[in-house]
Amino acid sequence: MQPAATSKTGNVRLFNLDDDRAVSTFLAHSLAALAVGFFPDGQRLVTGGFNGEMKLWRLPDGKLFDTLEGHTGDVRLVVVSPDGKTLATGSDDQTVKIWDTATCRVQATFPFPHGNDAFIQSGAFSSDGKRFDHFRHSPAISILGNE
Repeated sequence: MQPAATSKTGNVRLFNLDDDRAVSTFLAHSLAALAVGFFPDGQRLVTGGFNGEMKLWRLPDGKLFDTLEGHTGDVRLVVVSPDGKTLATGSDDQTVKIWDTATCRVQATFPFPHGNDAFIQSGAFSSDGKRFDHFRHSPAISILGNE
């Protein structure tokens, strides 16, 4: 797996760890690309962007092979489970969604209603992929939750 960076122009850039050079760049979103997550096989990645956009890509060529629909706000978090079968996404619509990567369908939706200025900051699956913890922030409160 190689490091990746997202940009305000919608690009995703993949880097070589040996020399920190960009080895591939592709346009993932028409507006900003806000989040990126790799599948454990290193052959696919998922991106999140403005207006609920989520896309699945093949590597290393950056070919789009599927899109996900379900969020109504900017997608700021995408995390793939260790086995690659589950995806968690977090959005400015103040929800975390759990997806089946084989069907690209939502398995569960968890709201985090803590005011309009709360946002999801980070998240991770447990090593067995059965639990997802997320950290969200608002000016008044920061909460670690698990779904």
